[in-house]
Amino acid sequence: MSISTGKELIEKITDKADDFLERLKNALRGKTSDNKPKESSELVKKLKELEESYLLSLTGDNKTLEEVVPESLGLEKKEYNAKSDEEIKSIAEQELSPEYEEKKNKLLKDKETKIDKLETQIDELGTELEEDKLSVHNKQEELKNSHISDMIMNGLTNSTIKDEGIKDIEEYTLNSLKKINENYDKKVSDIKAKITSYELEYGDALLNYDVKYAANLEKKIASLKKEEEKRLKEISDYNIDVYEREEKYSRERPELVKKYYEERQNKIAENRSNLDNLTTEEMRLQEQNDRARALDEHLATMDRENAHDELVFYGLNVIASIGIENYLKLVKKYDNDK
Repeated sequence: MSISTGKELIEKITDKADDFLERLKNALRGKTSDNKPKESSELVKKLKELEESYLLSLTGDNKTLEEVVPESLGLEKKEYNAKSDEEIKSIAEQELSPEYEEKKNKLLKDKETKIDKLETQIDELGTELEEDKLSVHNKQEELKNSHISDMIMNGLTNSTIKDEGIKDIEEYTLNSLKKINENYDKKVSDIKAKITSYELEYGDALLNYDVKYAANLEKKIASLKKEEEKRLKEISDYNIDVYEREEKYSRERPELVKKYYEERQNKIAENRSNLDNLTTEEMRLQEQNDRARALDEHLATMDRENAHDELVFYGLNVIASIGIENYLKLVKKYDNDK
């Protein structure tokens, strides 16, 4: 602030000295010029708030009511949707099905591997059968040709001996083919019997798996239901405990709030009496400046004329809180006549 500006302000205040002093006297008596009680002033309340905050901050005790005595303990009930029987069954199936399906697939694969080998053997027997038949027919032709050649050499071309020999050869061929077919049929029948046996073994093993799976599934469902009941009881017990603790705290809170304010006021009084020992001059000046800034922010929310009147009405209170220099700056800032 320049010297000239300071003089002008002092002159203006001097011109209003009588009114100002009268209002300051009223302020000391807790009244304004219109007999308004000091406690009803927003500015006085703000000054008191700033002073208490400052005094409490000196010893690190400036905790809010919400920090010390919150509205509640902040305990939250647990929300849980109980699983239905269908959901529990689905969970059990998801846990057991992979192993069950793996065993079934292995069982099926083993059966198919065995049967594939046997069916391959049948195919091979069929090939052998055709080769054996061809060999018999070839042998038949060979024997016939040899027999006819012998008959020609011996001049028996038209004899019954030739015809009987061919007949014997054909009968031999038929008997040979019959034996070959019978041997083939027996081998194929044996193989098909093994295939049927494997199919029956597979069916029995699959049925056994199904029975075990059904039993394990039932056991698993019972276990999951028991766990679900236990979980529901734990949540219910927890929520009851939360309710009881919160309800108990709600009953005790008024007394805790009362105790908070009592201890707060005792600490304020103690710090006020020890103010000189707790702070240095530099700290007090800094605090005055901090209060002035906070007060200025508060005044800025008010009507300009009302803010100025409040500063004048409660000048002593303001000066005691923020110091004369900060006070004069605020008076000038909110003076409508400047």
